[in-house]
Amino acid sequence: MNGATLDFMIEDEPFSSGAFRDAFKATCNDHLHLGDWVVKKYTPTSIITIKEVLKSTVEDHTRKQVQMHAVARNIT
Repeated sequence: MNGATLDFMIEDEPFSSGAFRDAFKATCNDHLHLGDWVVKKYTPTSIITIKEVLKSTVEDHTRKQVQMHAVARNIT
């Protein structure tokens, strides 16, 4: 699926919230029947923290989070 796009319908209200992000239920709107997904969005407060305290961009912080989860998955 390199270069492909998926279309999602994301619920307006989060079903859960953490310290940095809100979690929303999303459903893929295509013929592949990929089921339900979770979309996470940084809260406004966390964006300020990432930029001002961590001196990073949201994109870099997100990339580091994904890399960290990939390493943890390989370890477990």
